[in-house]
Amino acid sequence: MKNSRYYVIIVVVLGFIGFMAADYLNSRMNSKNESGGVDQELLVRPHSPVLGDRSAPVTMVEFLDPECEACRASFPAVKELLSQFQGKVKLVIRYMPFHANSAYAAAVLEEARETGKFEAALGLLFQMQPEWGSHHAPRPDLIPGYLEQIGIEQAALDKTKVLQEHGEKIRKDYEDGKKLEVKATPTFFVNGVKVQGISKQELATAIEKALGN
Repeated sequence: MKNSRYYVIIVVVLGFIGFMAADYLNSRMNSKNESGGVDQELLVRPHSPVLGDRSAPVTMVEFLDPECEACRASFPAVKELLSQFQGKVKLVIRYMPFHANSAYAAAVLEEARETGKFEAALGLLFQMQPEWGSHHAPRPDLIPGYLEQIGIEQAALDKTKVLQEHGEKIRKDYEDGKKLEVKATPTFFVNGVKVQGISKQELATAIEKALGN
């Protein structure tokens, strides 16, 4: 009789724990769906480059492809937004290498980051993209020469070398992007919410909303 009573108590306790766990998970799912947010771990990884104030309250994540013409076109607007919302927004960059030479270009950017020249290298690759990233006659072999202008030795940008050193980070970015259903570049998320557009105004509106303005 005593054992039966203990058995009933255990069943009731386990049932209550199960109910609370289900209710917690359901509330998390509802909160996630209402906010339109996504898994934060998929958005930002420890290896991700960050531009702007790291302590800024708003995080804008951009999945970009260095060989993407739309990414090149939107880059000036993104820089303007970082200046406009200085101290309030930071940009986290993830790589989504859709084009043939994108993985190499991303690895070059990671190599430049190790010397503190990431932003300069990104701007230079976008500037010269019509030459090295031409869809008709791409010339990725020109990339080391461009970056030599900012003090990075050409030998350091050997394709095999940089892909071996930085390829895993780029693969992780690509895998995360696929899980987040990133199908085009650039794709932006602001505080975990996907922005349905890439214009400066659409991004500014998303940032203002995240700031509560």
